[in-house]
Amino acid sequence: PRRLKYGDEKSLKGKSIFNRKARRDVRTGIIPATMTDPDLRNTYSIIGICGISRRSAPVRFRITDATVDAELFAMEIEASISSKFLRAGDVLVLDNAANHSGKENNVLEDWLWEYHRIFALFLPARTPEWNPIELVWNCLEARLTNYDLQYVHGSNRVVKVTAKILSKISHSEVESFYRKSGVFEHH
Repeated sequence: PRRLKYGDEKSLKGKSIFNRKARRDVRTGIIPATMTDPDLRNTYSIIGICGISRRSAPVRFRITDATVDAELFAMEIEASISSKFLRAGDVLVLDNAANHSGKENNVLEDWLWEYHRIFALFLPARTPEWNPIELVWNCLEARLTNYDLQYVHGSNRVVKVTAKILSKISHSEVESFYRKSGVFEHH
């Protein structure tokens, strides 16, 4: 399992991930003004790969305001290899999305193996529960929903907070996501 890396992308819509509901202050009875931010209307995409090997960070990610297409996905795979997050002998597990194996990436599987000795394995259709990166995304969304934006300054608040949360996900958390996805059994 330590050689297995799971990848996928996630779309983040600011307005759907931040909890903007204000609650009445129990001491004063006053309902605070709801904070609005232009960043809440933006949509971002994240390309992420998670792994439990201690030789690298548990989650590697790229946040972009572009739509993830085959070219952008392939560029992130190349960057993951250059940074040594993906190494010879690793198995990169992906779903069957078109930007992973279709269109311009129909040669990705062969290229990974022939030039880098990284084996690409594609999950069956409609099996997100087998991919631990989906649990990383669930964890991210839960933490974003509870994050108080008033303490984040400047523009691109969603990006800043997302990067902070993903950077703090630990190896033990990713290991628990692996167990929950059935990658390996509980001990």
